[in-house]
Amino acid sequence: MTEMKYTVSKEGIKLYNYRWVIIACMFVVHCCLNGALLILGGAALNVMSAFELDPQGFSLCMSVSFLTGAILGIPSGTLADRIGIRKVMILGLVVATIGAVWRVFAVDFWTLFLSSFVMGVALAALNANSAKLLRLWFPGRFMSVGMGIYVAGATVGSATAIACGQFVDIHAAFIVLAVLLGICVVVWAVFCKTHPDGEGGVNEPVFEHIGVVCRSKGLWITCILMFLIMGLSLTENGFQVAALTSPAAAGGLAWDPVLAATLTSATNVCVSIGGVLIPAIAARINKVKPVFIPAAFAMALLVAIAWFCGNPIITFVCFLCQGVLMGGVIPIGKTMPGLLPDIKPEHMGAAGGLQSTCQNLGAFIVPSYIVTPLAGSNYTSIFIGVIVLCILIGLVGFAHKETGATPAHDRTE
Repeated sequence: MTEMKYTVSKEGIKLYNYRWVIIACMFVVHCCLNGALLILGGAALNVMSAFELDPQGFSLCMSVSFLTGAILGIPSGTLADRIGIRKVMILGLVVATIGAVWRVFAVDFWTLFLSSFVMGVALAALNANSAKLLRLWFPGRFMSVGMGIYVAGATVGSATAIACGQFVDIHAAFIVLAVLLGICVVVWAVFCKTHPDGEGGVNEPVFEHIGVVCRSKGLWITCILMFLIMGLSLTENGFQVAALTSPAAAGGLAWDPVLAATLTSATNVCVSIGGVLIPAIAARINKVKPVFIPAAFAMALLVAIAWFCGNPIITFVCFLCQGVLMGGVIPIGKTMPGLLPDIKPEHMGAAGGLQSTCQNLGAFIVPSYIVTPLAGSNYTSIFIGVIVLCILIGLVGFAHKETGATPAHDRTE
């Protein structure tokens, strides 16, 4: 095997040039997975009609892949700590591709629900191990920037799916997305190499290994944050197009479908921009809370103004600004386990798995079992729920102990 080239940062951190290939693969796979899952959100009204779904049934189908992630998060991370991230990811992507092919032949709620559940296996593997993978290839202060690029892949996939969802045949879209996931298997198998310095495998018993991370109070705070953040993201992404285009009688804004899709896609692009810029600001000042907490409260204010101002231009601008802030909140939240001094590098898979379980539970439970039942079919009530979620994220953020924006075990002081 050819020795990988690397440079050394001013802090003395070894940075392999191949890290850009790794982050490109992560970006592409995250983009395709989220596009495959959130095509349902972009084609919300068409999907509900084609599969005869009510809002709650639609919400279940849209978010069930995240239930898979919740169930398999800890096993995926723990397994990667033992056999390596590459093997776990290839297995997850193969299973997800099988689920995507099954979805092509879905005809009703149950076939759509179960095939989407199977597609969540790859999401479980990726979410559980993203922090560990980035901790290896983007050590030190570079981890937050790498996480921002990785999360941007999800928002690009979401933006593309939402922009195209209303204007394509849903079954044709399912076929294209199944092919893309098959390509992702090949991309990961060919280009995602194991880190040349190793991944810090462990030999301790499984339950002892998991117990180490479960005893971290700081990790549980990050898990609660990601539960709320992903619940917020899925609620907003899943219902925004339908809410903007529905009549006032249903609590919507009665926008033109093209304008609504344009706003939602543009918002997701802004999430991508914020995902790169805001973590870089946190890394620059080496502080998380002064960036994270104001961003969460500002999101609540922006959504409130956007939904209740009655001016389409102001609504458009406020949702774009909220997207930038949302783009910063997600990667900072996902980076937090790697910042904790009591989480060692060899436990990052299990720690990421626990956080992945919680964030996927949030993505599944919050839209389907909290917001939708409380709001019913009224879209204004749904977006009041979005505002409340933003406020809760800011409040829980106060409980996070400031540890700086550099992973604890990369610090030289």
